[in-house]
Amino acid sequence: MKGLNKMSEEDNNNRKLSFHEKLIKDSMLHCYFTSAVMAGNVDGAVEAINDGAPIDELRSDTGMNGLHLAATRGDRKMVLAILKSGKCDILKKNSNGELPAELALRFAEDRALSRLLMHLQLKEIKSRGLSPDYLNPHFDEHYTPL
Repeated sequence: MKGLNKMSEEDNNNRKLSFHEKLIKDSMLHCYFTSAVMAGNVDGAVEAINDGAPIDELRSDTGMNGLHLAATRGDRKMVLAILKSGKCDILKKNSNGELPAELALRFAEDRALSRLLMHLQLKEIKSRGLSPDYLNPHFDEHYTPL
């Protein structure tokens, strides 16, 4: 029995270590990805995406993910690279409840980018069967009148 318990302890320690290693790796990749987005380094961002960066996570300091940041900057190439990866949720709102299309229009004043993002957001809303009210910044998808 002691041998089984020892093996179990070793397995548990290995799992903890691999969990922490993954956490550190994800954190570093996310940081690298975000830095690349903010610098307009499309190749660096794509490299981080291909290496498994968790690109859809909201940053604690800005409340935005990479797509939000790229839209805010009006960086069309970066937005397209992020969307092409298929690893981000175009309907993810930032901490202020804003979608990427709103950010592209408000901060970058890029109507073409905003329209593209709005079109893709509407398409995704339909495919998920969500209410078009989801685009309203004050819409709470968890609210029910009952």
